[in-house]
Amino acid sequence: MMEIDELVKLAKEDDWDKIDVEIPTVCNVPEYVQWSYDEGIEDDDGNVRDLGVSIIEKTTILEELFEDNRDRIYALMQNDENVYVRYRAAFALVAHGPGDYRDDVIKTLKEAENTIRFLSNHLAGRMGEAALSDMEMKADDWAEAIAKAEGGEDVKSRTKM
Repeated sequence: MMEIDELVKLAKEDDWDKIDVEIPTVCNVPEYVQWSYDEGIEDDDGNVRDLGVSIIEKTTILEELFEDNRDRIYALMQNDENVYVRYRAAFALVAHGPGDYRDDVIKTLKEAENTIRFLSNHLAGRMGEAALSDMEMKADDWAEAIAKAEGGEDVKSRTKM
């Protein structure tokens, strides 16, 4: 398992292939979750904020922290200058329950889906079918999250819609 400093370094280097492999191994470690709320989502670097909110999205522990910070996650979704932070914050709200922000979460997820589909079509010609397949997979993740948010279905058993 990577140390937080190593993950931050990878985020600053935009090395999401390695980070994406590590998130499942760290997302339920209390120190990493606490760091995400205390430092990760407050960092000046958008990639580090993205790392922080990605850990928050995937965690299944310390739910009381999410309850206490739902407004902060919503603010990231609404206002962050990094589009990936905004979209990942929407996923975190779906994962842990959007509370009063359900309609805004759905709107953000639809925006994300449209953006990813546009990029996948644009990049397919330049990067080939492998890139298109990867982008379509990400778009399908958004589509699934939208459907669950709109239907009020639980994304995880603890989700509060």
